[in-house]
Amino acid sequence: KKIKFVFWDYGTSILNVRTLLKNVYPITNGVMFLIDSTFTSKEEKEDSIKYLKDVLSDQTLKNIPIAILMNKSDRPKEFTTNDILTSFYNDNNYDKYFKGRLWKFFETSTYDQKSIDDVLHWMYNTIQINN
Repeated sequence: KKIKFVFWDYGTSILNVRTLLKNVYPITNGVMFLIDSTFTSKEEKEDSIKYLKDVLSDQTLKNIPIAILMNKSDRPKEFTTNDILTSFYNDNNYDKYFKGRLWKFFETSTYDQKSIDDVLHWMYNTIQINN
């Protein structure tokens, strides 16, 4: 079965695009949420976590699988999967966001293509299972 991946890359500075992306949620079969693991500022980290929580709590995406990509793993990390999971646990809302959802963290590098194939294969297989 063929599958078509559509990627949106808008960076962290274009917050208005986040509102526009909600228009494609109803036709979304999977989400690949990319986070820059080299973020150093508290604001960048908090914004990434907040947006991830917004995506995970959107009812339109409730049963949609999500791959969370910690990108730039080829560089020294300032922001880790543990930082993200700790934030969810500290809010006592871990189940609200992840219970019953197919999800997985990946350490990736778009520079050297590390794990990109793994992400695409996981997403393809997960969408097939989910449909």
